[in-house]
Amino acid sequence: MKVRIQTQGFALTPPIAARVHKQINGTLKRYADEIIAVDVFLKDLNGPKGGEDKQAGIRLQLRYLAPVTVISVHDDLYKAIDRSARRSRRAVRRATSRFRRIRRRSLHHMVTA
Repeated sequence: MKVRIQTQGFALTPPIAARVHKQINGTLKRYADEIIAVDVFLKDLNGPKGGEDKQAGIRLQLRYLAPVTVISVHDDLYKAIDRSARRSRRAVRRATSRFRRIRRRSLHHMVTA
């Protein structure tokens, strides 16, 4: 699973990159065979003003399926990363189970037809 990280409004530091890799690999390792690439977009929406302005977006390119995108905003960048990783796991689980269900149904129709 290839993970690319892009930042906007601040520099990518080694601790931030480590947190992204830890969360992505930890939450999505079960679906590693289904995922081709992961793009992580980290952004500071308000600059130095403060507030709930750290955005973590994750775009997952899935095998045989359309890309899945999840975005979370929080005042703490690490919490935004954690939340996006958890939400992306749920999104991948939904997309892959839907794909399997449709594939099973179509195979069943081919056998009975």
